[in-house]
Amino acid sequence: MNRWLRPIKRSTSDLMQTFIKIGVSLGLIAFLVFRIEWAGVVNNLEKISAWVIAAAIGLQIMAYLIGTWRWSVLLALHQLGYRVKSLFPIYFIGALFNNLLPSLTGGDLLRAYYIFRQKHGIAVAVSPIITERVIGLVVLIGLAALAIHYIKIVNSFTVMLRALLPLMFFGCITVLFLIGHSKVYWPVHRFFERWQHIKIVEALLRIAEASHRYINRPRVMARLVGLSVLGQVVEISLFWLLGRGVGVELDFWSYAVIVPLIFVVASLPITIGGHGVRETAAVAFFGIYGMAEDQAATIMVVFLAVLLITSLPGLYFYMSMKGHQDFLKEASHTKGLPH
Repeated sequence: MNRWLRPIKRSTSDLMQTFIKIGVSLGLIAFLVFRIEWAGVVNNLEKISAWVIAAAIGLQIMAYLIGTWRWSVLLALHQLGYRVKSLFPIYFIGALFNNLLPSLTGGDLLRAYYIFRQKHGIAVAVSPIITERVIGLVVLIGLAALAIHYIKIVNSFTVMLRALLPLMFFGCITVLFLIGHSKVYWPVHRFFERWQHIKIVEALLRIAEASHRYINRPRVMARLVGLSVLGQVVEISLFWLLGRGVGVELDFWSYAVIVPLIFVVASLPITIGGHGVRETAAVAFFGIYGMAEDQAATIMVVFLAVLLITSLPGLYFYMSMKGHQDFLKEASHTKGLPH
């Protein structure tokens, strides 16, 4: 009986987590709805010209392209023949499920399963995505740590960030160095090999081994970091452009501090697709830098619209995929892939 109950318990647990995340998202959105003066938001929206919206859409698509390129850099190490052009539709599908169709099946899981279903194995499917996400997070913290020293606003929050962000950055770099250093990594790896008869442990060991080999390649890491920096500069430019569109006079360096922090907070697994927490963090962080709440809310409303518009091609690619319904169902129930 227990063997048959396990899938039900696992499914119930996933549903509960999803309902909690939806609840947190709705709660934060409701908080903003009642807090913001929406008459001011409407007035700000009228100020934004069509070319600003078009440029923002172009920048977001460029960010997707850079993200696809970053993914392909790691896949290329396995010599599977995947090119940026062939991966771009899958990246769009991932963006669709992250931004427009929040569900139990996230965009990263779909990207991983796309590789996994080609019989390439869990390590090849999962390790590139985990590695690029970790490197991207480190770059976010590093950019914020650099930019904080160029802003002119001085308050208790910026003073705290000037001390905290460099510590966080160097801490992350130290962890990555230890993972990539063979004399540190392999003793730990061999310690856990005694439990590799357990499938999940075996899968994690293979994923960790692949990630170790990525990090141990300086040229690969240089390309990955470079693309991550470029991607974040594009996103920061997008926010700066939207801010200028609503008449905000913050300098670019201020956005270079705030935007990475917004993305770091939005990456916390407490909401569906970062919705709610991303907008709340933006209003709070921009407010510390003197931006009016209705202006910050306007920027986030337009940014959300840009995300939704640029995710729509993913719907076309998904519907064009042969057996797309089976693909989604199988991805949702695949064991060993990250949810």
